[in-house]
Amino acid sequence: MSLDYDGLLYGPIYATLGVEAVLIMADGEPPVVLTIKPRLEGIAVGDQVGIETIRPAAFVRRSELADNDLCPADLDGGRLELDGKCWTITAHQPQPSGNGESDGEELLILSELAAGD
Repeated sequence: MSLDYDGLLYGPIYATLGVEAVLIMADGEPPVVLTIKPRLEGIAVGDQVGIETIRPAAFVRRSELADNDLCPADLDGGRLELDGKCWTITAHQPQPSGNGESDGEELLILSELAAGD
């Protein structure tokens, strides 16, 4: 028997802390509205040699991606519109729950676009 992380943990967290953002995919598919948990002030992100930098980020539930017929690969090169700003998704990585990747979150590493981009 597995724990319902999405219903018991992620659902209430995203209902309280989540904000709407519009995902614009690089492949030209129609935009999708997602509820994300922004961390635009930045989080520590390591690289392949163990050096950490502070980068703006956001989290999205893997279940919400699946509900919108999206997989993590669909995020590659995409953009998020949030609070009047546009952010490029420069990387993403799974943040699995105790039940595995499909029941957890996807961490989106962001870069703010300059005006006119």
